[in-house]
Amino acid sequence: MRALSIAAGMRAACACAFPVLLGEITHIPSFNWVAIIGFWACIVDPGGNGRDRVVAMGGFAVLATLASFLGALIEPVWWLAVTAVFLWAFAVNMGRIFGSAAAQSGLLSTLAILVAVATPGGGLDAAVTLAIAAFVGGIWAMLLALVIWRLYPYGPARHATSQAWQEVAGFAAAIGRLYRGSVPAERWSEIARERRRATREAIDQARDVLVATRRSRAGRSERALQLLALVTEADQIFVSLIALSELLELNGAQPSGLKVERAVRHVLGRLSVRADGVAQIVSGTMPTGIRDVGTAMEVLRRRIGIAGDNPVHLQVASLLDRIDQWIDAAYLSLAGTTHEGSLAAPPEGHATEVKLTLADAISRIRGNLGFRSLAFSHALRVAVTGAIAVLITHFAHLPRGYWISITAVAVLQPYMVDTWRRTLERVFATILGGLIAAVILYFVHDPLLLTALIFPLCVAAMAVRLINFALFILCLTPQFILVAELFQTGGTLTGGNLAGIRALDTVIGGVLGLLAGLVLWPNWQGPRLPAEIATAIRIHRDYLKAALCFVPGKSAALDRVRREAGLSSNNAEASMQRLLSERHLKRAEIIEPVMTILAALRRLAGLAATISLIKENMEDSEITAATEDIAAWIEADLSALASSVETRASPQALGPAPLPSFSEEYRFSVLENEQGRIRQQIELLHAATERLAHSPVRSLAPMSQPTNA
Repeated sequence: MRALSIAAGMRAACACAFPVLLGEITHIPSFNWVAIIGFWACIVDPGGNGRDRVVAMGGFAVLATLASFLGALIEPVWWLAVTAVFLWAFAVNMGRIFGSAAAQSGLLSTLAILVAVATPGGGLDAAVTLAIAAFVGGIWAMLLALVIWRLYPYGPARHATSQAWQEVAGFAAAIGRLYRGSVPAERWSEIARERRRATREAIDQARDVLVATRRSRAGRSERALQLLALVTEADQIFVSLIALSELLELNGAQPSGLKVERAVRHVLGRLSVRADGVAQIVSGTMPTGIRDVGTAMEVLRRRIGIAGDNPVHLQVASLLDRIDQWIDAAYLSLAGTTHEGSLAAPPEGHATEVKLTLADAISRIRGNLGFRSLAFSHALRVAVTGAIAVLITHFAHLPRGYWISITAVAVLQPYMVDTWRRTLERVFATILGGLIAAVILYFVHDPLLLTALIFPLCVAAMAVRLINFALFILCLTPQFILVAELFQTGGTLTGGNLAGIRALDTVIGGVLGLLAGLVLWPNWQGPRLPAEIATAIRIHRDYLKAALCFVPGKSAALDRVRREAGLSSNNAEASMQRLLSERHLKRAEIIEPVMTILAALRRLAGLAATISLIKENMEDSEITAATEDIAAWIEADLSALASSVETRASPQALGPAPLPSFSEEYRFSVLENEQGRIRQQIELLHAATERLAHSPVRSLAPMSQPTNA
């Protein structure tokens, strides 16, 4: 519910309802189009960076103006309308390759031309009128969002930063609850799968929102520096928690004093409370229950000494102390005190603004012209579906036929499983929303009162847009039915008739879109999954190599590949979740090895984090040589495993793993154990890859098509 935005809903309602009111007062029907384009422009608004918002909303205003003019101009000639819809839809939906804002603008401008070619009375005069209305709607929404009603700029960044710290606190608490003697490996894997993924995504989201917000603010901003410091500190704690969970799992299989375990749990509980206090302060509330960790750490060190200075216990204490220091740094950041390490520069790939040149854009377009491109196949699917829908509605002479076209295009998604889900959500939400509109129109007949009802419906629709698509459509449907009743029917259609037509057209459009998704180059998840897994294996290979060859004081490259490893695991897991939604692909012989591979990669990432933190205080030529030997083994074997997954071939036998022999002076059981666990996880990867290679290939490729790039 934190995604609920009443302010954004009220602003979008003003963009839509005020033109409707003006249209009712002046009796000018084209204000209807101003209202619709204004509302769509609010949907396109990406937030954050002011320049990006101008480009996104301004670009949509231009596209909507051109689409309105072109569609109304050629409306009398059906074959020109079909051709224009096809060419326009393909061109603008290829914009997906330039990001989500361009994809949103492309879809909504496609809906604009579909409405324009279905509006009776086309021609030059109608085209000019509709184009002016579209341009005014786009500019009106831009003025409202960027000048008249600017929302608090750092609100999203503060919320995202608070969420990141909440996830960090939850991660620490989960580790403390689990650490109770010998715990099955499956429980630790569950934490790695759930908590680490959520925390990684929250930290990356906070960083991205912050960087986007910083670009919109001229000059130096103390708030931006403060939030940047907090995100950096949360990231450092996250790495330490990953290493800590690995060490505690390792220690769980060894004899350990119960008093030490209780002390560790006690420290983790207090650290979790302190981290949650940071989240509360960032969100603007007073923290509760912040506790000092110093006394608990002293108790832990004393009990470790009594238990015999177990090397694992010593490393655990060191990591807990490191986490406490980073939390202290966060509180100093909140107090406005600068300190070493707190105001680190944004990580590479996030802070640098990349300017897309014309040559780069052309090169990207050329690289996506082919069915190996997901964007190309989806754009072509939308274009063909839109053209067919226009053809059907033209010859069938269906009232409000553009609702069929809009639904057929809007439900289409790049992946077939998402198209199926979106179709069900849109059809059922539209039917229910139509019933709500019918009830309203049955009891309310005053045009001014109907106009007033549009405002709360618009607020609700925009407020819940990021929460649930079905809720969004449920609120959006009666809103647009009321607009249509006010300006298109002149009161000749009753509420029940209008709602019934909308529901019927939505069902027809949904079926058409679903059939198009099934027939026109469907993108199933099966062909993409091996490529996603192979990519994740290669990136984790690079992360392990970077950790094993880590040189203290040079962490920039290690931090970058660590984030890439987390992202690749999340992408592969999302790919597997889509595969699980494809009912004909639910086969244990496929899902089991994939889940095993993903779990092993998560564990390898944890081991890499642990080794890199251990090596910070262990720089020595003997240790460096020992870790470089296993790094070379990892390079060869993980590269081979990635190729085997990609080609669905049986992997070659693993090469002999090096067994570094440390001298007595450097007998360090933690480092040796971590290297041994790396070998175990790679052996698990090898066995799972072998099982995946022997699973039915057809199940991974339900249709004969190349993997989308």
